Amino acid sequence: QAWTHGVPVDWTPQLPEVSHPVDLPTYPFQRQHYWLSASHAAAPTVSDLGPGALPHPLLGAAVELPGSGSLLYTGRLSLTAQPWLGDAETLPGATFLELALRAGEEAGTGRVDALTLHEPLVVPRRGGVQLRVEVGEPEDDGLRRLSVHSRREGRAPGTAWTRHATAVLAADEPAPGWDLEVWPPLDAEPLDAGSLPGIRAAWRRDGELYAEIVSGEGHDPAGYALHPALLEAALGSAVLTGLPAGATSVEWRDVTLHAVGATTLRVRVVPTADEPLRVAVEIADGSGAPVATVGTMLLEDGADDRIRQAASAQRGGQYTVEWTDEKPAPVTAAAPHSWAVVGEDVFRARSGLMAAGTYAEAHPGLDALAARIEAEGAPAPDVVLVSVAATADGDIATSVRRGVEEAAQRVRTWLADARFAGSRLVFLTKDATAASAPQGGDPAAAAVWGLIRAAQETDPDRFVLADTDGSKASWRSLVKAIAAGHDQLALRRSTLKVPRLVPAAAGTRPAYDPEGTVLVVGRQAESYALRLAERHGVRNLLLAGARDTADLEARLTAAGARVTVAPVDPADPTALADVLAAVPPAHPVIAVVHAVDPQEDVSTEAAHAARTALALREAAGPDAAYVMLSEEEGATGAFLEAWARALRSGGTTASALSGRPGTAGPVDGELLDAATAVGAAGVVVAEPDFEALAALAAAGRLPALWRGLVRGPARRTVKEGPAGAGGFKQRLLALDAAGCDALLLDLVREHAANVLGHGSGDAIDADRKFRDMGFDSLSALALRNALNDATALRMPPGVVFDQPTSAELAQHIKQQIFGR
Repeated sequence: QAWTHGVPVDWTPQLPEVSHPVDLPTYPFQRQHYWLSASHAAAPTVSDLGPGALPHPLLGAAVELPGSGSLLYTGRLSLTAQPWLGDAETLPGATFLELALRAGEEAGTGRVDALTLHEPLVVPRRGGVQLRVEVGEPEDDGLRRLSVHSRREGRAPGTAWTRHATAVLAADEPAPGWDLEVWPPLDAEPLDAGSLPGIRAAWRRDGELYAEIVSGEGHDPAGYALHPALLEAALGSAVLTGLPAGATSVEWRDVTLHAVGATTLRVRVVPTADEPLRVAVEIADGSGAPVATVGTMLLEDGADDRIRQAASAQRGGQYTVEWTDEKPAPVTAAAPHSWAVVGEDVFRARSGLMAAGTYAEAHPGLDALAARIEAEGAPAPDVVLVSVAATADGDIATSVRRGVEEAAQRVRTWLADARFAGSRLVFLTKDATAASAPQGGDPAAAAVWGLIRAAQETDPDRFVLADTDGSKASWRSLVKAIAAGHDQLALRRSTLKVPRLVPAAAGTRPAYDPEGTVLVVGRQAESYALRLAERHGVRNLLLAGARDTADLEARLTAAGARVTVAPVDPADPTALADVLAAVPPAHPVIAVVHAVDPQEDVSTEAAHAARTALALREAAGPDAAYVMLSEEEGATGAFLEAWARALRSGGTTASALSGRPGTAGPVDGELLDAATAVGAAGVVVAEPDFEALAALAAAGRLPALWRGLVRGPARRTVKEGPAGAGGFKQRLLALDAAGCDALLLDLVREHAANVLGHGSGDAIDADRKFRDMGFDSLSALALRNALNDATALRMPPGVVFDQPTSAELAQHIKQQIFGR
């Protein structure tokens, strides 16, 4: 310690004698820092930017707004930072009173004249909540207005904040004319406080309540005006006056704080004669000295419905796809010059393009096009179009399977052939989207859209989805749209529409008739069945196709539900009809919850989902409500959305809910409840990481659907040196063979090190397998993307594992660039 403070130290007494000194190496020592170090140009801290630090566990900074005298307090709430919340579903109302008292103290107002709660703040089980407390400028009478808002962390910029409370703050602080030094009160009758938290003892005298409150373990009062848990226990003791057990405080008037730091409280609650749910409260410390006076407090009974609605609204995570008009960009010199149509030209694309002034070749298939390129040594067309056949009449499931299988095979062929690396494959459909077919459209084509959307996320700039009406104006717009870089679009004459995810409006959760029966299909739906029984009051559940449900049956029965298990294939309409025929007429099927069980083969999964959906509709009829769930918004999710649109067009209530790959958090019961309440045909359920999406936007890789929520930077980044594949190839040509190999190997090792978080490429063994170094599918994709950017190649997602070492991958890149 002395040496670290500059004191010279003689180390020789502690060191062994040596016969001769050791020479230093002839090169400088190489070292690497593993500790975080401050940058000489460090970003400014919050304090540097002007706000004052506020020593409060919930509020971190205070900002004075210029010109008005208003104050803005920012803060954060989470179960991790505030463990005293425990299992609380909502933030205790006393916490808002604490925020008002503390913010008012900073603003020079010592009394809360009035505080009203408007909406509960639901405490998330994961993550946190951003808090904003705003205190307005002083009014003529000295009063200041206060408001408390919150927003879940990770929400998109521009997402609305929820207003929870408003208050009026006053500067006067009347002295208390009371104390509670005589304790317990004379002639008071002891009461049993039951399981109410924090109450050590309670008494009643002349209709008034007296309670002794103790602070719980870990309830540190430091920084608080009065710890919210302690204050909530004090105020919550009011229910012992005979108020309903579930009553919660929603309004306070004339509240003055007299002292801070108390850990034990004495409380006196005085009911008002004219309003049964309004009381006055006096709070003292352990010696009886006044701590706070509450002129009146209003309580409210039956807040469960409000809490559930607030949970749906504040949780968020539900999105719908909105098709917006987009003006096509003018065709420039950078527009695609060569076009080709392969396979059966179902929509007469070639003649449509030619009539619109764009020449297009025709080839029987991708293999034939590849053979022509090989034979003639010609470059691949810039754009290649394939048509997706329409659904065959009366055979939806087979059409879905065939369409998805054919599209998947084309994707594999396209990605595997390096000759197509600089081209885009356009899948042409008709009536596949809500923009073109709000009443359902072509379910097989919709499934192909879902499949290709997933392919676009792993291989951006390789595939385009275009839904067309076949008009001449649409072919002209298609050329412009592809030249502008759109990868998902619908064309209606001269109108170009693009899909964008938008936050779904919060709705009212569906009410289930307790005498009706809910048919449940799929493993995920079985877990949701328990929520139907516990939260929605469903009393009759029919589990079709279920296996090994003994534990679930026991839990459902304990929740008050009558359970019937039917081990039949729900995709078999005859067997399903027999099961539903046995349902008592007094308990008709009122709803169907159909969750698709994931399968390895995407076409098999989508086809089975289609057969099951058709069988359920045939058996349950049009009067039941249908909720369909899929884990990912791929081929299956897109089909279910189209099917929901078709059902809704006939007057049937139907919603398809799907998860988004790459978003944080599971699709749990709370999210499903909220999504079902939206009431739209298609609801995307997700908890996205908006920071990660912003990074994708900055890199130009943001999936099309998210572009309405996340915007990339308008400015471009200056590129140093020659750009594109030609520039990189010229760098390699300037080197001899050994230098070329060394540069490519260094390139791979440097990017691999960046992905794994190493300081330099020296940490990467050229002959060690990527899997052994810790690469998984996501990090391998990140390495592939980085190398594609550096080389301007279009290598497929699996290239990192197909070429399992840095040395092999470097040689593969060389072969891709030079064709040998």
